[in-house]
Amino acid sequence: MTDLGSGIPRVLLGTSPFIAAGQFGHRAMLYYRRFYGRPKVIAGVICRAYDVGVRGIQLLPYRFVVDAVKLAEDRLGARFAVIGTIARERDMEALRDLDVRALLLHGEVTDSRDEGRIGSLLDLIREAGAMAGLATHRPLSTLDWLSRGNLDVDVLMLPFNMMGYFMDGRPEEVIRAIRSLGKPVIAKKTLAAGTLDPEGALTYVADAGCVHAVAVGVASEEEAEETLAEAVRLFR
Repeated sequence: MTDLGSGIPRVLLGTSPFIAAGQFGHRAMLYYRRFYGRPKVIAGVICRAYDVGVRGIQLLPYRFVVDAVKLAEDRLGARFAVIGTIARERDMEALRDLDVRALLLHGEVTDSRDEGRIGSLLDLIREAGAMAGLATHRPLSTLDWLSRGNLDVDVLMLPFNMMGYFMDGRPEEVIRAIRSLGKPVIAKKTLAAGTLDPEGALTYVADAGCVHAVAVGVASEEEAEETLAEAVRLFR
């Protein structure tokens, strides 16, 4: 496993539930009502994540989510390591006041395969002093594309789970491709949008031995206490 040192914690709080992302299916509307535009509610989940040992956030640059992170930091008197996902240069401004360790280009940008645009954005990220990386919705094809191209990335974020959900290849194929490319990887969708048992799913990812970190989204303070505590235990 390629290491990122102390720059990125091994367990990150994901923020997709807070924006009611589409992969949650029928639960997306519930998450929308619970979280969308409600930074105080989100801050409660973030604080509970901190209580169980989470020190990093995989952050989508929605203003109310950024406000929630700042509110939680004020309550806790602590700072989170932020790994931001951006689609354009102006998204960087939304994260300006946070402790940004890495910025990853959104999967829609990465999966466009526009090497010129991607390379320019990666350069801007590095000029801002952060690690520059890519997120993707298509892990196997993206790993293959990078192995044949000239782009230099510091870190990748990709879907990875025991059932191959939200992936374009079998888990064992993705494991081989990750090891072949030799870049640090953050795994997302490890619970397949909440369809897999957390303990078994996270144990599988930890035992695969090919990812540096996991980003895990939760939809309540209780889930933060249970699921994220398990992730922290497995990814010490």
